[in-house]
Formats: sequence, structure tokens, C-alpha cells
Amino acid sequence: MKKQIYRKGGPMSITLTYPIRETHENLALKKDQTVVAYYRIPNTPITITDDEKKGKHKITVAQMMKKLQKNKFFEISLIPKDYLLEEKMRDFSDALADDSRELGEELLLYTVDRLTDEMEIPYQFDWVVGVTLRKQNHGATVKDLAYESFNEFTEKIAKGLGYEYELCPTWYEDYKSDEFTIFQAFSVLRAKRLSNEELFYYQRMQYLRYIPHYK
Repeated sequence: MKKQIYRKGGPMSITLTYPIRETHENLALKKDQTVVAYYRIPNTPITITDDEKKGKHKITVAQMMKKLQKNKFFEISLIPKDYLLEEKMRDFSDALADDSRELGEELLLYTVDRLTDEMEIPYQFDWVVGVTLRKQNHGATVKDLAYESFNEFTEKIAKGLGYEYELCPTWYEDYKSDEFTIFQAFSVLRAKRLSNEELFYYQRMQYLRYIPHYK
């Protein structure tokens, strides 16, 4: 993957390494062997003056964050989604009374034009959160754990020499239990697991700027 950057004297290209080796549903196996689970959390609309709702929401988020402490690492980003303002206004115009329809449609069109002039593409935002998962080792013997540690060590050596280990087809099974726990913690915020397609789309989104996103 190449990216063009600019410096004094002209543009220069650098090669970026894609960090993800494999995906399964909302799970991404990175090249450093960590596994991250991704979720989409819809924005919670709260008015500026609603102090009670803001306080409750802060408590909910704080309680959820406490449940994530054992996982240590997480990433979070805002995802813009086209608000489809013109379509919403068109649907709203169907509810206008007949005796004021002409004026109402004119005002709706004026509102769309003004907002589009100011914001170009009116967006609403969702959160995409990635949480690093812990591998499930319940029931593993000391021998199993030692063998796994040895495999991790030899894999690092092989990677340093430019080789790559063959990936187990069911690598995601060891992380399902922790993923379910994380999903339960996020449920209070109406989180949804990303699909394989959505995960791929959001990874590409950073290279697709200044175009409408409907997902």
C-alpha cells in the first residue's frame, strides 16, 4: 500500500504495511498476533440543557469502561454517515397541510440549501470501537501453555527472518468467550457487531475522504 506525502522539494511515496492478517465477522487478527473485536455504537442524542440525561449517560459509560479494564487496550473513532437531509425533508413534506404546502416546501428547500452550503455534506456520527481480546486458556494444562509460549517465540524468530507461520483456520475460536463478554458490556449503548463487509469498509474509509458514506 503506497501513500504520497509532500515535503520540501516535491512529493515522496512511502509504503505502508497493512496491519491486519485475517478477519472473521467482527474479529481482526493483526500481524502482531493480537485479536481485536470491532463494534458500532450509535450516537446518543442529548440536548445541551438536559443535565440529568447527560449525568446518567456519563455514569453508564464509566461503568462500561470499568468492565473493559482487563482488556487494557482499545481504539475508538467517529464514523461520519450521510444524514440524507434532502430525503428526510422530502418525506417530511408529505405531512404538510394542503393549504400551506407551497410555503412549507419552500422553507424546507431553503433549510436544505443553507445547511448544505455551511456543511457541504450534513453528517450524523456513530462510534466504531475496537477492543483487544484476551485468549481463552481455561482448561489448558501447564504443558499446553508451555507449548503455546514456545510456538509464539519461534513464530517471532521466523517473522524476523521474513517467514510467516501457517494460520489455524479456526484461530477465532480461542477468543469467542471474551468477545461475548465485551459485547454484553457494550449492550447498554446499543452496540452492534460489525460484519466482515463493514469491517473491510471502515478499514478503507480513511482513504475515501470527501465522498458521501451511507453505511
